[in-house]
Amino acid sequence: MTLFQTHLPTATVVEARGETTLTLPLADMLAGLQALRDTLDFAQLIDLCVVDYQTYGQSEWVTDAATRTGFARGVQRLHAQPDAAPDSTFPTRYAVVTHLLSLSRNARVRVKVHAEGEPPRVPSLTALWPNADWYEREAFDLYGVF
Repeated sequence: MTLFQTHLPTATVVEARGETTLTLPLADMLAGLQALRDTLDFAQLIDLCVVDYQTYGQSEWVTDAATRTGFARGVQRLHAQPDAAPDSTFPTRYAVVTHLLSLSRNARVRVKVHAEGEPPRVPSLTALWPNADWYEREAFDLYGVF
């Protein structure tokens, strides 16, 4: 059992490419983030953003040749992409993703929580990290996530 699973039993932990991603249920978001801050010393919020999964995996961007020829955006649309429901592998269309830093552990962690409701909502993090206010305003302005 990893350190994260010990302190956050409801979290799904994925380690890939040297990065750790925790997915928390919405109901456990604040308690989980507070445990990361207070118990595991992830004291610094370095980013908060929103991911839109509406057309995830249906990309028209072909980037295989980008490293050989330079990045080019001149890609022809392969097929129409209708407004689709979220992929069945994702519980909701939007996920709020926070990136935390622990200076004492020299470690970073990504925490993902799926927003629920209409309009989509997650609890504010400003009580834990006052700097979250700016990021939360941006999440609302760009995606409509409260």
